[in-house]
Amino acid sequence: MHELSLARRIASIIDAKGKAEDVRSVRAVWLEVGPFSCVEPQALRSAFAIAAEGTRAEGAVLEIETQPAEGRCPDCAARQAVLEYFATCDRCGAALDLSGGDALRVARMEVV
Repeated sequence: MHELSLARRIASIIDAKGKAEDVRSVRAVWLEVGPFSCVEPQALRSAFAIAAEGTRAEGAVLEIETQPAEGRCPDCAARQAVLEYFATCDRCGAALDLSGGDALRVARMEVV
């Protein structure tokens, strides 16, 4: 379960940022996650609750927002947002060339 190592890293990033900005605690954290990041949201939430113990993020709500990848059609050059690997062009039906979609980043935090 790689979600636990990801959760530990996220908690570490939050704690370091909180320390640098003299934040007492973090109430909520928003993550932007790509559809191809291989992250299972519920597993990450559970792991985060464990990883955040003893940090400024202890008890924080973890909100996960899926950010689409980009698909480009090799036939008609159309571009569109993509949430699945085997996406086809909305215009002509060709299989899309995909880019991005594997990122995971801390987008924002609600702090006290």
